[in-house]
Amino acid sequence: MLHLRRILRWADKYNLNLSLESKPVPGEGSVFSSTILNVTIASICLAVLILAIILVIIFDRHDRHFMANIVDPDDEL
Repeated sequence: MLHLRRILRWADKYNLNLSLESKPVPGEGSVFSSTILNVTIASICLAVLILAIILVIIFDRHDRHFMANIVDPDDEL
């Protein structure tokens, strides 16, 4: 995704043509040629999500006696 706020800076950085005479092919060019993945941020987010799931399970077991509040469908009410 490109932010179009500073279009001239993007054009200089990626050698884009600013004239309206020729249209570039969508999805091609130096802007789309590299993918930057940030594994550090993804790892931190994964750790936070796993920690949140573990905390929910711990607090649920403490407060409600985990799985004790499930109604057996064969029992009559």
